[in-house]
Amino acid sequence: MELTKRERYFKVFEKYMDAMKGRSVKWFVPGASKYHDGRIAKFMNYFAVPFEMDDVIMFLDTTVFRTAKEGFLFTTQGIVVKEVMEKLYFLDFSKIDYADLEEFKDEDTSLVTTKIRINFKDGTSRHVLDYDVKKFFFVEYINEAVALTAKIKKEEERGL
Repeated sequence: MELTKRERYFKVFEKYMDAMKGRSVKWFVPGASKYHDGRIAKFMNYFAVPFEMDDVIMFLDTTVFRTAKEGFLFTTQGIVVKEVMEKLYFLDFSKIDYADLEEFKDEDTSLVTTKIRINFKDGTSRHVLDYDVKKFFFVEYINEAVALTAKIKKEEERGL
């Protein structure tokens, strides 16, 4: 039996789900319960996210009181991100070239921090504020999801 598009993305996500999760955040799975669906719907409705529940892989609520007003909505097309004091933005898998970790050092060249950098096909990049996820695994997930997106696009072009 062939997997659906959502199931294919979920298989990639599932590899990294536990490793990406930081403390004090909560995963919400579509179809797991009415409560889970409610949290996901609340985030989607609050920000008028233009996806259907069938597109959602998982929602990571990063709020302390589980208000669903901040977090990461993982979908089959990309990731909707709402961080503290930031505007909502979308990381479209089809527009991403690759993700990596960028190191930031102080004056004496000792490592201070690393940030997730999303590099887009148009030559631009964006740092993702990553306090809620384990960086290396998030980067690996992004890169695999981008590769899967390219593979699915080729399959669709060939009529598979």
